[in-house]
Amino acid sequence: MGGNALSVPSKRVSREEYFEIEDVILTHFMQHGIFTLYAPAQFTDKESFGDIDLVISSAYDKAYVEQTIRKISDELVKNGPTWSFNYNGFQVDFVFSKNPDYTANWMCYGDSANVAGRILHKLGMKHGHEELYLPVWYDDTFVGDVSLSDNLIDVYKFIDLDTTWWETQRVPANPTEVFEWVSKSKYFNPDIYLFDNRNAKARYRDSKRPMYTALLEWCEKHAATLNRFEFSKDKSVYLPLIFEAFPHAKVQYDRLIEHGKHNKAVRVATQEKANSKFIMELTALTGKELGAFIRNVWENIPVETLLSESKEDIHLKIKHLWDNYVPRV
Repeated sequence: MGGNALSVPSKRVSREEYFEIEDVILTHFMQHGIFTLYAPAQFTDKESFGDIDLVISSAYDKAYVEQTIRKISDELVKNGPTWSFNYNGFQVDFVFSKNPDYTANWMCYGDSANVAGRILHKLGMKHGHEELYLPVWYDDTFVGDVSLSDNLIDVYKFIDLDTTWWETQRVPANPTEVFEWVSKSKYFNPDIYLFDNRNAKARYRDSKRPMYTALLEWCEKHAATLNRFEFSKDKSVYLPLIFEAFPHAKVQYDRLIEHGKHNKAVRVATQEKANSKFIMELTALTGKELGAFIRNVWENIPVETLLSESKEDIHLKIKHLWDNYVPRV
């Protein structure tokens, strides 16, 4: 994306040319049976474009999609879920998605999803390009994600944002309208966008986004009148709010927490009863040989046994395994 993925930077085209190219690309792929291909909406005031982003269903056969691309392009660059190809000197980006409708809406209106996503992040969630999800941690260890919603309108309503743009044909004219839109959320706080409050990766990424830096300037200009919701450092305080809005998530969350508790119990039991130091002293093995014997231990001592039996009993079992151990060739 950004018009620089190909061997030669993309030319910039006028608004009229942009929509002509969009129509040609969509028509070409529909003629080849690829209909789930969406074009995210653009600001009405945007006069020129350096590339075009199109969202395509990841259910399509990739080999067939590539074959169809090569009928109209002499260069294709694959970068994960994004494929970039040249069309008459203009860069076209295909973004593969398992939920293309959500992704296309997520990509509408410049960095609108990123701007709204900062609020969702502060509430403990992750605004992914295919869905909203809740990262779950137990004892400072990540244990999994809970899927919250794959409906962007529901997501934005949850954080008190107006969804008219996604429900009607009215489109914002420019980034300023997006800034005004997000600032009306009761959860808005301009400080969450400051680079000083972002990690190094986020600062590097967003510093290259003109719309993000324009947001910072806009917030500074209107600082005196902006809402400043006070976020808690403890994101768990927002769980009741999340579970009320997405009731199905509570069961998934509880299951992951129990999984985290179980994993911690196994880690603790391993350190107390079957740690590598004890096994090294018992066997005098090192390197690959040590790793092979440790794998043998876990193949022969079930987790339930590790958790339920005493340290002395586990040590006896490991010693018995070592006395009868035959290294694999």
